[in-house]
Amino acid sequence: RFGQNRIKTLGISPDAFVQLALQLAQYRLWKKFCTIGESVLMRKFLNGRTEVFQTISSASQAFVMAMDLPDFPVSSKIEYFHRAARIHSGRISECMDGYGVEGHLSALLAVYQLRGMALGITSPPALFRDVGWSTLTRAVFSTSTTRSVGVKIVGFGPVVDNGFGIRYGREADRLVFCLTSRTDMAADLDRFSAILQQALVDMAGLLDQQEAYASVVGG
Repeated sequence: RFGQNRIKTLGISPDAFVQLALQLAQYRLWKKFCTIGESVLMRKFLNGRTEVFQTISSASQAFVMAMDLPDFPVSSKIEYFHRAARIHSGRISECMDGYGVEGHLSALLAVYQLRGMALGITSPPALFRDVGWSTLTRAVFSTSTTRSVGVKIVGFGPVVDNGFGIRYGREADRLVFCLTSRTDMAADLDRFSAILQQALVDMAGLLDQQEAYASVVGG
């Protein structure tokens, strides 16, 4: 129904808009938050490839939780939305500048796996045995985007058995998604597809009320 041109007029990064919609749809589907990893290009670095950005933040959770509360002020929902989007865009920039977390830690784990015995490290460091690490690196939603129209139908499989692979393209007048799952998750994937479309429409409708939002935050 719309693409990145309309999203930009709402004052939101198109990538942040889509990623917040994924979180809202995920919560509506499962009533909980699961890890969502977004691939970020490291093109500023020689031979740079990708960093994995964990998109869920306390600000995005606050927005998602507020979005479906009927008595929560619309102006506050819009404020929460903008705050979550700003944090998303800032963290994307940090990843692009080499300040991501997962890539650095994964490199240290690779050093242990390749050279641990030679270095006298006989068991994995405690960090990599912690539930936090296993949760962080288990992307229930594995997501990626590109602006290339020529590969709009390209996708990839999920990285965990009970998750989804989500590739999306942001065109001027439309958003294109390729959603994949294992066969036994097909019913959830079909439900998620419908819920995601509604989440995108609901969020655009919320942000169409920018005039009311502006009067609340500054007049």
